[in-house]
Amino acid sequence: MTQEHIPLAKMEKILRLADGDLTDKLADSNYEADDLSFLPSFYNDTAQCDLKLQVIKRALEKKDIALLCTLGRTKRGFVNNEVRQRSWSTILNSQLLLPSGTTTTGCTKHCDEKQIVLDIKRSFGYIESATQRETLQNTLQDTIVAFFRKYPSMRYYQGYHDIVSVFVLVFCKYSTRKTTVNKISGVRKKTLNRCVEVFSLVYLRDFLMDSLDFPIDQTLIIPLLIKDKNPDLFKRLQLDKQKPLFAIASLLTIFSHDIKPDISIQNSLIFQIFDMVICTHSMYTPLILYSNIVLDLRDKLNQEYSDNIDNFDNEVDLVHAVVQKVLTKTLCDEKQSSKLWDTALAQTRANFSLDPRLEKKVCTFINKASPLRTTANGKPQLEINDINSVNKLINKGIALNNKKKDKVPKDNNDKDWNYDKLIKTSLLVGAASLTLGACHQNGYLLPGTMSSSHIDLGKIVSSVSLVTDSLKHIINSA
Repeated sequence: MTQEHIPLAKMEKILRLADGDLTDKLADSNYEADDLSFLPSFYNDTAQCDLKLQVIKRALEKKDIALLCTLGRTKRGFVNNEVRQRSWSTILNSQLLLPSGTTTTGCTKHCDEKQIVLDIKRSFGYIESATQRETLQNTLQDTIVAFFRKYPSMRYYQGYHDIVSVFVLVFCKYSTRKTTVNKISGVRKKTLNRCVEVFSLVYLRDFLMDSLDFPIDQTLIIPLLIKDKNPDLFKRLQLDKQKPLFAIASLLTIFSHDIKPDISIQNSLIFQIFDMVICTHSMYTPLILYSNIVLDLRDKLNQEYSDNIDNFDNEVDLVHAVVQKVLTKTLCDEKQSSKLWDTALAQTRANFSLDPRLEKKVCTFINKASPLRTTANGKPQLEINDINSVNKLINKGIALNNKKKDKVPKDNNDKDWNYDKLIKTSLLVGAASLTLGACHQNGYLLPGTMSSSHIDLGKIVSSVSLVTDSLKHIINSA
């Protein structure tokens, strides 16, 4: 779109915003996500970011949550982590009212702290500086332990540390001196802990149970989304006959298991994904994003399926292998990966709501206490949630989870155990690859990871020890 084709009303609106003239009338107007879509036609990238930052800061000053959420879910999200810290804190505090004070209560150890410590040791493996990595790991452990000691009925799962890692990086303090660019000088712990607490309670309750039943239920939404847009791909991948467990790791970690941020880039992809989840106030957003990724890869998936149909004894293994191979291969290629994420994010930003028809179907198999039906369903809040109402939802969710487990026939126990262990082990293998340094700084897998030039025997020995300990925990927790 050229400048002469820009609607005059849009031009006047954005210029008023850029000048800081955020009047009450403007704040009350219907400010749609595409109101910023014309900017690339006549602003360079730096000018776009500067302009958007002015608007975001003005929205923060006015505490205009609606406008702030609109800006956060558009292209580039909140642009940098300094603004992102204020924005996330403002929005999350508007989604759940917590009592003032610290997030910790007492010092009784949580039953999952052993596994938490094991996962912390594998975190931030892509950070080159040992000092910075230790600072981040210590902060990560303190934050996670504080949450679970305050909410002992919640259960830790492998992958939760990936999500909290994103918050830790966002709330870091970075040195501004030219000689120490991007050196982490500390973390804003109080705000970090509060935001992690709110995000966990509002968005992640289904995952914080003692089984994976609720997360697996959520993955069933992905086939509905794919079928709605591409029935042929839905049939080809046999999504009417099997659970899409290939998506579970991405869902449980909101893609933070798949994408590791480059700390030299203040607006890394994973930060923008979290911007969008928080600003849509919806746990449907990761599901829609994942389905868009699968749909964008439909041609490659169809081809891979055809090439391998004779190599597998059953369709479940075939489909799982095909999806994992195509995703991994695409994400290993920096150009293909960048294009894929840009396209999928743009599609999700343009349509992040669940169709009412599909929502009706979802309500038949998603538990009544789920964030998808209560605190993170993407609908405008009639009133702010408070900790008492959320505690009731936690207890209700635990009761429903126990009831669901009790309904599982005894002869299915081995099958359920395999599902649970498959998912946990898949997360573990990914974590081990990061420990081995298998990720490029930008978050892409190095193509020659296991070549002799990339192998670090010291890291391998350390990783094998960590993996062994984790596998023992997985087996013993059965």
